[in-house]
Amino acid sequence: MNDAITQEGNDLIISTMNCVERMKLPLIQFKLGEIYEGEWKNGMRDGYGKQNWADGSTYEGEWVENKSSGRGKIIYSDGDVYDGEWKNGKANGKGIYIRVNGAKYEGEWENDKQHGKGVENWPDGQKYRGQYFEGKKHGKGILNFADGSRYDGEFFQNDLHGEIKYRSINQYTQ
Repeated sequence: MNDAITQEGNDLIISTMNCVERMKLPLIQFKLGEIYEGEWKNGMRDGYGKQNWADGSTYEGEWVENKSSGRGKIIYSDGDVYDGEWKNGKANGKGIYIRVNGAKYEGEWENDKQHGKGVENWPDGQKYRGQYFEGKKHGKGILNFADGSRYDGEFFQNDLHGEIKYRSINQYTQ
């Protein structure tokens, strides 16, 4: 392995030639203020590592070729948290997103959006269980309202759609 680590001013320069093995380096600070500590391969973040951004966001988990891929957890600067599977730097697969206000989504993701089956809960007691498409309730689902009433039917881009079955706490309609 013909690797060289040199320093030019405040920058740490990593030169790799035919690096096929992962190596763990000390804390690295990038020009825009990001800080990374973890494994590298071929001059890229690859393996397990932790990155902090200048805005206060933090990701800890698996990396492949400089992108979060595999299992990982990000805590955003506003306090929201995503913990789950990643692919090419985006939430992809199964994961849980918890907002600071207590709202929570647990389910499937694709390209950083809710996509597939999922369950979403809100602090006021509402709960949705059903299908999502590109970040919106879309397809079959059940929405339980905070007052105990319930909608069971189809959703189209977050809106109630088609034949509906609605049950209030006192009656059932179709």
